[in-house]
Amino acid sequence: MTELQNLYRLQQADLQVEQLQKELKSLPVIAAFQQLQNEAVAAKKAVTEAENRLKDCKKKIRRLEFDLQQVEAEQKNIQAELYGGGHKAKELASLEKKAGTLKREQAGLEEKLLAAMDTKEALEQELPEVRKKYKKLYGKLLALQKSGNAEIHELKSRLARLQEEQETLKAQISETLLAEYRKRRAQYRGKPLAYIENDICCGCRVVISFTVKRSLQQSPDNTYCENCGRLLVPRE
Repeated sequence: MTELQNLYRLQQADLQVEQLQKELKSLPVIAAFQQLQNEAVAAKKAVTEAENRLKDCKKKIRRLEFDLQQVEAEQKNIQAELYGGGHKAKELASLEKKAGTLKREQAGLEEKLLAAMDTKEALEQELPEVRKKYKKLYGKLLALQKSGNAEIHELKSRLARLQEEQETLKAQISETLLAEYRKRRAQYRGKPLAYIENDICCGCRVVISFTVKRSLQQSPDNTYCENCGRLLVPRE
């Protein structure tokens, strides 16, 4: 195999390496993993928020129950005083007014307590659902991560083999030819070399001239297509 043919093989290896690197960066599994991860994070946040709301609701219920007990105890004391007798009209009016205030306060506390208990019941029904949703998403995330890791590992293994091939080929090509190749890669989108098949340049699909044919015979390592300018490579 000639040096020029090794250079062509290097060109193909370079193109495959670049393609694999692009695939690694834009793997659908990576985008899917990111989306699923965001959903799992949101679901976990929903679980935490529901747990905190339930915790706060239980605290509120205990506080309301305590306040209600205090009001009921105070009401009993007021009632005992009212029915105890011996009060002047002014004192009696004050006690009745206070009893009315306590009764309204009791009604307000009972209403708040009922609302808090309804909220608690709703949260206790909601929490298992949000936990279930998070658990399901997390399971999917782990499964996708496992399959994604396998896919990424396969691509990285192929990439490593190609990179090893690149180094082997470079060792068989002169620095002068490598420098010329690197210089011209960008101009030809990574394909500065082209095979010749049936007297046709595979880079531009134009038939090569008699002059180029003669040049290939006399200087096979330094002949360029007259149409596209690519370095021509005779078939092995």
